[in-house]
Amino acid sequence: MNDINSIKIIGNGIITNGEYEKVSILGEAIALDSFKCNYLKVVGNCILKDEVIARRVKILGEMLCEERGITESELEILGELRALKDYKVNKIKVLGEARFEENLFFEETDILGKLEVYKDCEGNLFNSRGKLKINGLLSAENIDINPNGISTISEIGGSKIIIRRKGLFSFGESKVISNTIEGDYIELENTECEIVRGHNIRILANCRIGKVEYTGTLSVDNRSIVGEEKCLKN
Repeated sequence: MNDINSIKIIGNGIITNGEYEKVSILGEAIALDSFKCNYLKVVGNCILKDEVIARRVKILGEMLCEERGITESELEILGELRALKDYKVNKIKVLGEARFEENLFFEETDILGKLEVYKDCEGNLFNSRGKLKINGLLSAENIDINPNGISTISEIGGSKIIIRRKGLFSFGESKVISNTIEGDYIELENTECEIVRGHNIRILANCRIGKVEYTGTLSVDNRSIVGEEKCLKN
């Protein structure tokens, strides 16, 4: 692919099936068929009716993906993305808003804006300083969440899970609400959860936990409330 195979849409246009070096949308565009490109940049509005595979995607406007999407390198969202089917990405960076109505698969995240996932969110490194709503399971090897506003996550699972406020300024209350948190090492602050299970667990300030089950060590800050503590050591 080279620059000859690039497309720039300034007014209204259609993206046809093919392979492109760069696709730039400054106006309104629709893709009726699948296509591949090295770089997709959306400044205006874009509707993708079929599967799209891109090495890198940058969204400053609005993009709707009606079928599966794949970004092999970085997906950067400064505007709005709505994906109706599964989306697979290496690194996703959200400064605006992203909504995935099925599953999101990733290698690494950097969430500063708003992320919503209707089903599961699965990957390796999950980092967030934004607002989250995940209706299914958030699963990653390492999870680091710095709450900004109220985030709701049905289930959280990982090897190392840290939920802590780290000096980020925000208006109003900031916390994470979850049904279940399960991992090897868990450190929680500003968290409400029914059940926390793990090996080594630290409950810091401003937490309300229904039940904690642990196999290693447990420490609970006196500014938090834990309903029941159960040690499962053999």
